[in-house]
Amino acid sequence: MKLLLDWLQDRTGYQDLLREALYEPIPGGARWRYVWGSTLVFTFVIQLISGIFLWMAYSPSAQTAWESVYFIQNEMPYGSVVRGLHHYSAQMMVVLLAIHLIQVIIDGAYKPPRNQLLARFGPDANCFGTLVDRVSVALGSKRLLRHASDY
Repeated sequence: MKLLLDWLQDRTGYQDLLREALYEPIPGGARWRYVWGSTLVFTFVIQLISGIFLWMAYSPSAQTAWESVYFIQNEMPYGSVVRGLHHYSAQMMVVLLAIHLIQVIIDGAYKPPRNQLLARFGPDANCFGTLVDRVSVALGSKRLLRHASDY
């Protein structure tokens, strides 16, 4: 097994990706209030996995939709459990998203990026003029895109 994992590391560098994703330095240390983002990701993964299982048994046509839900709920092995997980984790995601956003706002964890796309096209920027300038430069000539005042 170690040989396989070493070969995968040489080919893909998956350990660096896992380290980057899982071991994020938190300024001021870890706190319980930082758990909401992780729980949101966990419920999203539950949604993906249970959604794939439900997708394999569901038929969305008008004639067979009810029958496929009946099959999932009553005849598919653990179908009611998978459907319940999918339903309740979807409800939980809404609640966790609200809690996570409130926590981010209270802690001031979001800082707007500087000299990036959001800063240039955000609510404080002159969006249309900047967009026209960027597209015209990308196309190579400002003569291709004329402003409304030129007509």
